[in-house]
Amino acid sequence: MIVAGAEFQEVIDTATRDLPGLKAVHGVGWSHTGQDDFETLIGRADDREPGIEVEFDDLLRLHYTSGTTGRPKGILFTHRRYYQRQNNFFTALEYGLGTEDSMIHVGPLTHAAGNYLMPYYLRGARNIVMPRFDPGDMQAIIERERVSSLLLVPTMLIRLLEELDRERFDLSSVGRINYGTAPMPVDTLRQGIADFGSVFREHYGLSECPQPTTLLQPYEHVVEGPEHEVRIQNGKLSGSHRGNRLSAVVDPMGGLKGTYTDPENDSFEMDGKYKGREIKGYIRGTKKGAGWDPTFCELNLKLKPLSARVTD
Repeated sequence: MIVAGAEFQEVIDTATRDLPGLKAVHGVGWSHTGQDDFETLIGRADDREPGIEVEFDDLLRLHYTSGTTGRPKGILFTHRRYYQRQNNFFTALEYGLGTEDSMIHVGPLTHAAGNYLMPYYLRGARNIVMPRFDPGDMQAIIERERVSSLLLVPTMLIRLLEELDRERFDLSSVGRINYGTAPMPVDTLRQGIADFGSVFREHYGLSECPQPTTLLQPYEHVVEGPEHEVRIQNGKLSGSHRGNRLSAVVDPMGGLKGTYTDPENDSFEMDGKYKGREIKGYIRGTKKGAGWDPTFCELNLKLKPLSARVTD
């Protein structure tokens, strides 16, 4: 089944001509050949509960990822994994979240942006979805809706800072700017902190592991000072002043069940654990920050116990 907006009608009509396994296409605001549109479909739905019992380890969805540069693969999302992701999010939440809050989503809700959608919904906060990123439009929405939180990738933050216009827009409602998905330039972060204050929050996770895996909270952003080497393994912390490396070993709860790797043969890699990867990052002062190198992740991803190594 496919459910899609009107902007995808042409490409779906073309792409689905030779898909015998496809049972239905329901358009939002349009109708596929001989089938109900989405509103008609839900209008005919039964008001009764479906009576289907779902187990924690049942498959919820296939989450496709390639680590930006690697071979695409489908990550098996179970209900347990999704539940654990919500636990991780709320456990790591260092700020209040309620009905007075709101967040603009400009990234794919199927990936990083989706980590915030459900928690904000569960707390009664507003989710505002922009069809595309535009710095001017975003600033207008922040002022109009009194937006309290953002999630930006580095390129978005760079453009926002370049086009920041506080004479036209009141941006004082912004209390958190979450960032991640790629290495954040230190100079950009310095400029962002100078323009917005101590509101930046680095959020890192993996498609293979319930997010967030690591966090850098606003008070931990120390962008001036000597660099340090830090290692965290088996719950023990050690360090020196020789460089800017961070090494960590993580054993996630509700982690990877497997990957769907060969659509033609319906083959699965199943193991319940996964592997090690290298991450680009930086250490400033006595605090730590990290971006991540997807190429290394893809080259080294195996279904083995996780080991993460961070280097600049």
